[in-house]
Amino acid sequence: EGLPIARARVIVSSATGLLPQNRVTLTDGEGRYAVSGLPVGEGFVITVAKTGYAARAFGETPPAVSPQAVPLIVDQHFTADIALIGDIVVTGRILDDKTGTPLEGALVEAQRVFVDENRQRSPGTVSDGLTDESGTYRLHGLPPGRFFVSAFDPLFANVGDAEGPLFYSPTFYPGEVVMDDATPILLDPDRPDTEAIEFRLRIVRPARVRGAITTSTG
Repeated sequence: EGLPIARARVIVSSATGLLPQNRVTLTDGEGRYAVSGLPVGEGFVITVAKTGYAARAFGETPPAVSPQAVPLIVDQHFTADIALIGDIVVTGRILDDKTGTPLEGALVEAQRVFVDENRQRSPGTVSDGLTDESGTYRLHGLPPGRFFVSAFDPLFANVGDAEGPLFYSPTFYPGEVVMDDATPILLDPDRPDTEAIEFRLRIVRPARVRGAITTSTG
């Protein structure tokens, strides 16, 4: 059995809208916590965060099983024990695609693909950060596992032309605009110091598709 973790932040949220605001509390010296006065219903998610550890939700298990949504019934005392592991830090640089110079202010994200009970895959951001004037970023709070690192210029997040909005894609390491073509990085708890992940951010103007939908004549 692991050692208790004091002063960890425990967050209870609702995927179904039962909580207008998240509930937050801290663990005591024995690692214990309690959140009372929760409404009856389904879809509660319990997440724990602590500096130096990878954030983890109740029911979340390697390699990438989604957190478990907790149902609550009247007068129920639900116990959710969560074991935290030390985090892994990923660093690197983001460069301009054309000039190779450092790109400041790029949003860098580490994403992992979660698999739900129906075997459906969905990407989720685990850690993010902005590059500094040297193009350097630092992503912390990552657990062991398989991740995709992407970069995006926030200045292209809300733009358009005369025909309407344009939705630019992030660039995935080592320089792809589609996650399926990207190279994942594997974070190993036995080797927490990863090599710097450096790549160039591509600004690719999105395409538009036009057409007409009609009834079949056959």
